[in-house]
Amino acid sequence: ASRIADARARIAALPAGHEDSLEFQLVRARIEVLTAPEPVAAVERFRKTVTRGTHPSREAARYGLALALLRAGDAADAVPLLRALQRSDPDRILYRIDLARALTESGQAAEARALLEATLRLYPSNPLVLRALARTLLAVGEGARARALLEPLARPGSGDPALHALYARAAEAAGALAQAHRAQAEVYFLNGQVEAAIGQLERALRLAHGDYYEAERIRARLAELREHARQTRR
Repeated sequence: ASRIADARARIAALPAGHEDSLEFQLVRARIEVLTAPEPVAAVERFRKTVTRGTHPSREAARYGLALALLRAGDAADAVPLLRALQRSDPDRILYRIDLARALTESGQAAEARALLEATLRLYPSNPLVLRALARTLLAVGEGARARALLEPLARPGSGDPALHALYARAAEAAGALAQAHRAQAEVYFLNGQVEAAIGQLERALRLAHGDYYEAERIRARLAELREHARQTRR
């Protein structure tokens, strides 16, 4: 759901008259893959489109096929498609991020990490790149670095449960259990489970002993959610 929302937000941010642009065609292919009820059927549909040349954009058709293969669990076959696309347009973020994902899922996490580290140097602080690199770092057991990358993004009220869930994974992998429970609280809150969120914050507070600033941060958020719960019950 988060990836679909991100894709739709990218389309909304494009200027008027963007329908013929490559960016629009790529994002539209992405949404088509993510919303397809059957990933294997999406693979066949995009494969036919690539073979017959019926898509408005050849690049977008190949990109859609690569994403469909990824979603169907066939990362190894997605890698050469995405590698060719990235070579043809080296600085396009979407190609870099999805190639890194395919590399990671096909057991080539070291290459994925190198690609994303280089991408982060090109696009410092880009949220999409930071999240992709954090996922790859988690895959190679570097939870502490993943947590550090996500920390500036995962603020209460960011509105993205997938981001907080990723941060919770990174914090847990780094041994930062109070932060992991705090992040999981945001996941519950954003999904409408306020009491579960409060429970996570109470656990986080018990684990934050010895860390004054983290404890104060948790107490402040706990007070906000308790007040929210009281207002909701009225």
